[in-house]
Amino acid sequence: MFEGIEAPTLLYPTTEDIDLSGKDQLEFRWIKTPGLFVYYTEFRLYKSANNFGSDLIYKKNIQPGDYPFKVPAAYFTKDQVYSWTLRIVLTDGGETEKAYSTFKVIRK
Repeated sequence: MFEGIEAPTLLYPTTEDIDLSGKDQLEFRWIKTPGLFVYYTEFRLYKSANNFGSDLIYKKNIQPGDYPFKVPAAYFTKDQVYSWTLRIVLTDGGETEKAYSTFKVIRK
């Protein structure tokens, strides 16, 4: 029934240079597709511009009330490019398309 639902819109971080100076975490934000019954949101973080399994450094199934989602700054290093993916899994077992974005940590 829910095949091919549009991916959530990623808001932050998306291609920006990220300054983590003095911060203990990085906040991830997105817009969910309205009208969906969310079971959880699948979050994955990769230490590269690619989302290959070998580059995966963090993954979490985020519960609907856990927003915005925060990742400890310890996962990031200065001058490194990262990518993240997000997919919403619905209560009926369906899922959205996967959203993808990259960013670079310029200071830590």
